[in-house]
Amino acid sequence: MCRTAPLRRPADDAVTARSRRIVLAESDAERQERLRQLFGDDAAKIAERTAPKKSAAAAAEPAEIQMLIEGMQQLDWGAVRLVDVDMAPGPLEASFQPLLEKSSLLSARLELPLGMLLEGYLSVDMEAFNANLGGFNFENCKRNDFMQQHGMKMPGFRKTGTTIVGCVYKDGVVLGADTRATGDTTVVDKNCEKIHHIAPNIYCCGAGTAADTQQVTDMIASQLELHRFSTGRQSRVATALAMLKQMLFKYQGQVSAALVLGGVDINGPHIYTVYPHGSTDNLGYATMGSGSLAAMSVFEARYEDDMDVEAAKELVKDAIFAGIFNDLGSGSSCDLCVITKDNTEVLRGYAKPNPRKFNREYSFDIGTTPVLGEDIEVIGGGVVDEL
Repeated sequence: MCRTAPLRRPADDAVTARSRRIVLAESDAERQERLRQLFGDDAAKIAERTAPKKSAAAAAEPAEIQMLIEGMQQLDWGAVRLVDVDMAPGPLEASFQPLLEKSSLLSARLELPLGMLLEGYLSVDMEAFNANLGGFNFENCKRNDFMQQHGMKMPGFRKTGTTIVGCVYKDGVVLGADTRATGDTTVVDKNCEKIHHIAPNIYCCGAGTAADTQQVTDMIASQLELHRFSTGRQSRVATALAMLKQMLFKYQGQVSAALVLGGVDINGPHIYTVYPHGSTDNLGYATMGSGSLAAMSVFEARYEDDMDVEAAKELVKDAIFAGIFNDLGSGSSCDLCVITKDNTEVLRGYAKPNPRKFNREYSFDIGTTPVLGEDIEVIGGGVVDEL
């Protein structure tokens, strides 16, 4: 991990490491007063040596000054502080390298330490930096834009492959999922279980990062179980939905869990979709994952109200098959979960659309592998005697 440190004046330990914010315009009196607060009695000398209008070297290099100031104006010093120039190179240091090189050049020509030079352009606001004002914080947006402009490649979204669906029928809900787990373009698991237990009457299909979906559903399931112990009542689907969406919203999409939540409670059958950022939908049928569009086309063409259980299972199976046949990230077999008011049935391997037609069988005659030696040692006593 890249280490950052605030810029400090090397020759003066009294200058505290506090957050810096850009001073775009100030008078000479304000500048001298600020430098006096930073550097004490040497403020006048420093102000004279760092003033661009009094420096022939700075006047001769307007491009360097412009680069330095533009770089500072794009940074939010409340969130990001420049690294020390003597640190080991890393991703963050490489992103700031052009600015540091220009700053070092000016520092050498003005015969000032780099930290002292930059302090002349920066103000201190420790209390504002540490204040917890609540709400959202978007301080890193300017930093990320500045780093991208200087060649750093920001991490992208990870694409995942899955088809998960659910629908409401006359007496309950049917959930379905494929069983293929992929890592990039490699199939890493042909029999991955994507239908997760939330409560005896509530199950959840997960798409996204396998670890995220399993951990999120396990955490909510444990909380609901404690809630049932405390209240002595059956868990409601709306309770599970609220807990899931609040947890995912807190992490702003960083937890890659796209869910289809289904269950039957005192208010009847319910199907919800929960997106990684925390938004939700409530429909008679739902699809999620990379094969969701193909599965949705099946639902939109054939879904009906008040279907019986066999028709609902067939519809969900065909929707999963549509995802398997039209999406490379979905495959293997189809799992179903049928939830009613009185019973829950999980059907692992309910249907396999692409069974292997050829399976090699290996059989070897006795003696195919020669025995080079045989040594039998009988150990007396213990269990052997009793047998």
